[in-house]
Amino acid sequence: MNGYPRFPAVLLLAAVLAWQGLPAIAQEWPDLSKPAPRVGGGGSDAAVIVGIEDYAFVPDVPGAGANAKAWFDYLTETRGVPPQNIRLLTGMDATADETMDAVHSAGDKAGQDGTLWFVFVGHGAPAKDGQDGLLVAVDAQQKAKSLERYSVRRSELLKALAKSKAGSIRVILDACFSGRVEGGGSLAPGLQPLVVVAAAGPADSRMTVLTAAKGDQFAGALPGEKRPAFSYLVLGGLRGWATAKAVVTGSDLWRYASDALEATLRGRDQTPDLIGDGTALVAASPGEKGPDLAGLSKATAGGSASAMFQVSALPAVPKAEAPKALSADSAGLDFRQVDVAALKLYEHALELDKGDGSPENKAETWKSLGRQAPRFLALAEKRASEWEAFSAQRKAASEVRQKALKTRDEDWAKLSDLLGLKVVSEGEKKRWAVQFAETYIGSTGITYEMGEKLRPLSPILALMAKACDRGEGTGCAGLGTSRYYGYGTDMDPAKGAGLWRKACDLGDLQSCYDLGDAYSSGRGIGRDLGQAAGLYRKACDGDLPIGCANLGYVQENGFGLDKDETLAAKSYGRACALGYNDSCVSAGFMHEFGKGVAQDDARAAELYRQGCDSGVGRGCSNLGVLQQNGKGVPRDSALAVESYRKACETHGDGRGCSFLGGMHQSGSGVARDEAATAGFYRKACDASYCEGCKNLGVMHENGLGVARDAAKAVQLYRKACDAGYQYGCAAVGVMYHYGRGVAQSFQKAAELYRIACDAGAQLGCSGLAGLYAEGTGLKKDEAKAFELLSKSCDAGDLTGCVNAGILYLGGRGVAKNESKAAALFAKGCDGGDGHGCFSLGAAYDHGQGVGQDESRAVELYKKACGMGFAEACKWVR
Repeated sequence: MNGYPRFPAVLLLAAVLAWQGLPAIAQEWPDLSKPAPRVGGGGSDAAVIVGIEDYAFVPDVPGAGANAKAWFDYLTETRGVPPQNIRLLTGMDATADETMDAVHSAGDKAGQDGTLWFVFVGHGAPAKDGQDGLLVAVDAQQKAKSLERYSVRRSELLKALAKSKAGSIRVILDACFSGRVEGGGSLAPGLQPLVVVAAAGPADSRMTVLTAAKGDQFAGALPGEKRPAFSYLVLGGLRGWATAKAVVTGSDLWRYASDALEATLRGRDQTPDLIGDGTALVAASPGEKGPDLAGLSKATAGGSASAMFQVSALPAVPKAEAPKALSADSAGLDFRQVDVAALKLYEHALELDKGDGSPENKAETWKSLGRQAPRFLALAEKRASEWEAFSAQRKAASEVRQKALKTRDEDWAKLSDLLGLKVVSEGEKKRWAVQFAETYIGSTGITYEMGEKLRPLSPILALMAKACDRGEGTGCAGLGTSRYYGYGTDMDPAKGAGLWRKACDLGDLQSCYDLGDAYSSGRGIGRDLGQAAGLYRKACDGDLPIGCANLGYVQENGFGLDKDETLAAKSYGRACALGYNDSCVSAGFMHEFGKGVAQDDARAAELYRQGCDSGVGRGCSNLGVLQQNGKGVPRDSALAVESYRKACETHGDGRGCSFLGGMHQSGSGVARDEAATAGFYRKACDASYCEGCKNLGVMHENGLGVARDAAKAVQLYRKACDAGYQYGCAAVGVMYHYGRGVAQSFQKAAELYRIACDAGAQLGCSGLAGLYAEGTGLKKDEAKAFELLSKSCDAGDLTGCVNAGILYLGGRGVAKNESKAAALFAKGCDGGDGHGCFSLGAAYDHGQGVGQDESRAVELYKKACGMGFAEACKWVR
């Protein structure tokens, strides 16, 4: 439950990749999301692509994920590398262990006539000894020791790559090893300077290594784009930008990236590095024409020593004050002349007036009282008018605040450009930085990006403290965030929360929300869900969209207050109306399942579409489910495919990728394609959607669209299980039970089945029952087996029904009852279980629980055989 990234609220860590704030340029960098024409040559290749955009503790790297996915598309679509030979590591998958495991796996898959690729887009840092570089993994903390422990050493990476039998090895490292961020500060305190960066070539002659920058430089973003420059330019070079020749060499790529950076960068030196044989072939060229570097160079030029910067005049924010509370005595009426029904209506209006409802709802309630009880008409009209006036004042204040934010952002765009120019003196930069900070810290607040760029040039914390002392809530908010998270000062969550409380009392709504989150987590303050809920309500009452979203969440789940789905639906709807599009999807869910509102699939579809069109991936995937099933919209599998595709490929929604894989697997709305199915399941898994990992495991276990690989299936099932997906645990249990891809172990199978069963996965209950019934891995206990199978059957697991029937038939763990056995076999058979049909056929064959009927038995044997139950085929006669 996070708020918008506003400096006085949730101050995020600044990105180490320097964003220069250059003006918008007319000449645009090409979009790499559409792969270049296919050239082939990658059939024996293997690759590891690591793109870390959202680091857990150190600054983020904007655009790293997009670059990594563009490389994945190039290798699969243009070069033709089999998808199963590529490991794409993004998000929390990109740990040091996962990276090295992927390198070893890819090295084994690369053929002797193929190329082994390694692409890294993220942070680099110097090793402790200053003699090696570190590729910083996603979970490294902002401490030198942590960076050392949770990173991949460059030397160890190259050694691991060299173990492959691949004919050639190509390494692209979009990271610098200086360990510094923009302004000269360290990525983490205590880092040593890197004395040697790529001073010696790799020991293996097959290897060509391209690195983004020299050891004392920054590896940063493309001018005018929030994406790392080097990996983008190298990929462009492979698409044909680097040379008109039919093939591209390492030197071609190095030269093109160097020339492009030198031509277009302003305010930063970045010189790529090449080690290894630069004349070695890297790939065939699709011949794509590159961007106009001359035009881009001209577009990025600008600024002069005489450039001036002035902060715009801000509009005054009108003060909105709610009407003072009423009491029952304040009406001044002779209640002896009023009937009981009217009194009840008045009491209802009075209680609502004191409550947490919206001013619009309060005004309407008073109007209703006046219409129904004329004796209260004068009071009702007056009170309704007061609440309507307050609503109008609050709306006007919100509009003025939005105008002020727009003005701030326009001023920042100009100032940011000026701060990035070398021709502007440091003195001018500091003067303008202080002017900007003094104006906006106490009015609108400033974003984390602004704060990090202004910090070296102006006394940010001192200005915040002065604004707070003047009673300006945004100043207290920014100071609170700095103390809570330790940005530019000592970390003290308790003091930070105290400053948020002061800011909230001064009317800073984001601080109310942030303080609510502090109470929710208990960090720096006692955990109190009731306080959190009250603060979310206060933020929502002030029209802060994320406040309404979180209020809906706690109302829906009963965190800190009574569960109330009706109120939750209203809060989600209000957040949606205020522009928080994720809540549009939450509101759609409430409508789809009739939670707190009348069930309405058509309205759900509207809300899902609104969320989808606004960039919320789960809105697209939810809309696809309705389209696939004809709920609220016409049934249309082709449209469902497009919705899932948008969720997956445009918005990175793992659930959408998994559903899209299912459509390709079944051939619904799109041509059946098992290779594409596996690819989409892989994308789902890479996006941390656990069911996608499990589904991809099934593909590997059965050799569907990918090479049959039971060990890989186990790895994927385990990943799903470790992430809390119970069916993944059940699947790993099956593999241990039968020794597929792992050494057989009934004990481990029992442990995993139990985890899955306890979490509600009936496959786990059935598997555990089988071990109890067989006495393998567990002490034989047929009564326990029957209990588990009955539980599984009651939950809809047909296998559990059939196996429970078998125990009834033999009187194992339960009193023998052939009639109940036959009924359970029939339940399984009617549900499409081949074993159930076979068992029911045997019951008819022998007259067990049903009248003996050989012709009926044969029919059932044939049916079971047709369902793929091989044993039944032997009995067809």
